[in-house]
Amino acid sequence: MESAAMTVDDGGQKPSRPAHTALRVILRIVIFLVALASVLLGCVDVVRAIRPSVLVGHGPFITFFSNLYPVVPAFVCGIVGFILAFGAKILSGKARKSRITTASILISILGILLSGAAFTTTHIFPEGMIHDAPQSTAPLNDSEELTERIDWAFGGCDSGWATIDPARFPGVSYINVCSSNNTLFVAYDSPKQSVAYQGIMAKKAAEYIEASKGSAIKDKTFSSLSGDQWLVVGPKAGVKKLHSLWGGTIDPVSSPGKDSSDITDDNDVTK
Repeated sequence: MESAAMTVDDGGQKPSRPAHTALRVILRIVIFLVALASVLLGCVDVVRAIRPSVLVGHGPFITFFSNLYPVVPAFVCGIVGFILAFGAKILSGKARKSRITTASILISILGILLSGAAFTTTHIFPEGMIHDAPQSTAPLNDSEELTERIDWAFGGCDSGWATIDPARFPGVSYINVCSSNNTLFVAYDSPKQSVAYQGIMAKKAAEYIEASKGSAIKDKTFSSLSGDQWLVVGPKAGVKKLHSLWGGTIDPVSSPGKDSSDITDDNDVTK
């Protein structure tokens, strides 16, 4: 009779203790997963802080993830995992002996340390500790794909791409400019011409765009992205976005005046 009373309560229902036990186990697993997420994100932070190019060019998902700043999520997951695991170990007698709870505490601490190391490294070496040599991954032989990639980074060219006659620059294959998204693209015959015209094209970019647009550009905070046989000049945000696909070298571009410009006089901008 006593054993039967132990299996049912006053309402004739089974006790909910097994359900509570299962819930505690689930919570411990969730805490462990949060702690594990902090370590995984922390590892990504450290790798990217040391060599940012590792996460570039591995598909749209990785490209999108590499543009995020996961130091904060890694740190938050580590703090949350540590607080929950440590709290469970103190408040629950059974959790004190739980290996998964102890592991969650240790893993959370590791995640916090990794995110902290990545944060420090990123601020000491903003461009990373290891740099790859500039590579040209721009599809120069596929004009359709080339235009699609540039439009993706800088926005669609509603005005249509204009062509600048490259005859005055021996070794330059073609120069295209878009006035609506303030972008210029240059292709060279060989890497030697890329080196020779790098500074000239970067300085003339705003002037070429204005000549095509027919009015002054309000915001000239441009950057350039260069490869071994190409150059893109445009707004900083678009340059960084295109860099995630093509790689290359990013450099700031000054805002040149039009005092020495002979572009509009030459009338070499054509649709």
